[in-house]
Amino acid sequence: MKLKHLMMMALLSALISGCGAKITTNTYCDVSKPHFFGSEDTANWLMKNDRQLFTDTIVHNETHEKLCE
Repeated sequence: MKLKHLMMMALLSALISGCGAKITTNTYCDVSKPHFFGSEDTANWLMKNDRQLFTDTIVHNETHEKLCE
């Protein structure tokens, strides 16, 4: 029983110790990359069949270009 409580305290303190970390980098640019189409045919197909994905991809690429480049 004592080992169980000790293990719980160790795990809890490990979780809490990460809460005070500050992120000082531009995290969006660290984790995002532009999405490229394989060809113009892909873009044309998306415009006809999945316009929302096409629009979201263009918005993502423009946001990445504005913030990261």
